[in-house]
Amino acid sequence: MRIAFIAISLKPGFDGVGDYTRQLSGELIRRGHPCSILGLNDAHVLEELFDYQEIAGTRVPVLRLSKALPWRKRVKMARKWLEEFKPDWVSLQFLSFGFHPKGLCFGLGARLALINRTAPWHVMVHEPWLGLDENSPVKYRIWGAMQKWIIKDLVNSLRPKVVHTHAAVYRSALSQERIKASILPMFGNIPQASTDDSLEIMSSLTKVSAGNLTSSLLVGVFGTIPPEWDPEAALASLHSYAQARQKSVILIAFGRCGPHGVNILHRLRLRWAQRLAVIELGFIDTKGTAAILSSLNVALATTPWTLADKSSTIAAFIDFGVPTVVTRDDVQYANADCAPHNPLVEKYKGGETDWEKVLEKRTTPKFRLPEIAELLQIALDNKL
Repeated sequence: MRIAFIAISLKPGFDGVGDYTRQLSGELIRRGHPCSILGLNDAHVLEELFDYQEIAGTRVPVLRLSKALPWRKRVKMARKWLEEFKPDWVSLQFLSFGFHPKGLCFGLGARLALINRTAPWHVMVHEPWLGLDENSPVKYRIWGAMQKWIIKDLVNSLRPKVVHTHAAVYRSALSQERIKASILPMFGNIPQASTDDSLEIMSSLTKVSAGNLTSSLLVGVFGTIPPEWDPEAALASLHSYAQARQKSVILIAFGRCGPHGVNILHRLRLRWAQRLAVIELGFIDTKGTAAILSSLNVALATTPWTLADKSSTIAAFIDFGVPTVVTRDDVQYANADCAPHNPLVEKYKGGETDWEKVLEKRTTPKFRLPEIAELLQIALDNKL
C-alpha cells in the first residue's frame, strides 16, 4: 500500500504535525508500505525543495513547497508529484492554523481536490475549530463557526473514505456535524535515547544542579507553556512529599516554552528559590529531549485534562514511561468522554494526590508508534 501524506511544514523540530507525519511515514515504510510526504505550506523554504529526511534510520522522501509560492504553482507541482508517486491513499494531516495564520483557509478543499483526482482520501483532523469548550467567548464561537464551515467544505470536496482524530471531544464535535471520525491515538514524536546520550545529558544536569541529582526528584515540563498553567499547588504538595524523604525537587523545562512560559518560570524561580531548582533548557534536539525524558521521575502537563489525549507532549511522556500529572481542569466540553485513558496520566487532586503511588508508576519506555501505525494500516486496508 502506497501512501502520500500531505502535511504543512517539514522542518524537523519546528512543526508538530510535520514531525508526527514523518514518524508515522518512517514506521509505515519499515512495515513495507512506501510513503512520501508533501509539505504544502512550508514556512522554512523559499521555493520548492525535494529531499530525503531520515527518521530512526529510515529515509523518507519529501517535497517541500514554500508558503510564498502562488497556490496555482503549488497545486500544479503537488499534482505532478502525486502522479509520479501513484499512491493508493492520500492522507491529509489537517490543522487549519497551519494553512492560514488565523485558521481561515477558505478554498483549501477545492485546491486539494485539484491535486488528487484518483486515490481515495484519508483525513486526520489534528484540531477541528475554536469555540468548542463551554466557556468560549463569543469571538471564539464566531471564529470557530467559520473554521467549522471550512472543515465541512473540505470534507464535501474530498469525500474522504476514512477520517481520524486524536481526542474523544473532537470526535464528538465532528459527529455533530455528520462527519464520522474514529480515534487514532497520539504517539510521541521523540525516538528512544541511546545510553551515551542519556549519560551526557545527566552529566550536564548534574553540573547545572550543583550535583544534587541523586537526591532529587526530577520533574519535567515539555514544550509550550500557556498563560493558564499554574503548577504552584502541585509543586508545593510535591515539595512537601520530597522534603519528608530528605529529597529536593528539580523542575526541568525543555522545548520551546514560549513567552508566557519564560514569565511563569521566572516567577517560579523568584518565589521558590529556597525550595526547588528551576532549570530552563529551551529547545534541544531529539536526542537530548529523549535523554531528558529518560531521566525524569514525573512530569507536569500544561494541557487541560479534557484534551490530554491529543497532547503530543503527554504522548511523549507516556512513551518514555513517565507518570504525568495534569494540573489544569479549566476547559470543559459538553457531551463528550474527555478523560484520558492511559493509566500513566492522572489529574492533580490537591491533598488527595498520593505522590508515592504516582512515582511508583514510573516504568520502562514502550513506544506506541508501531501499534498506532498498524491501526492506521488496518483502517485504510479495510476501505480499499
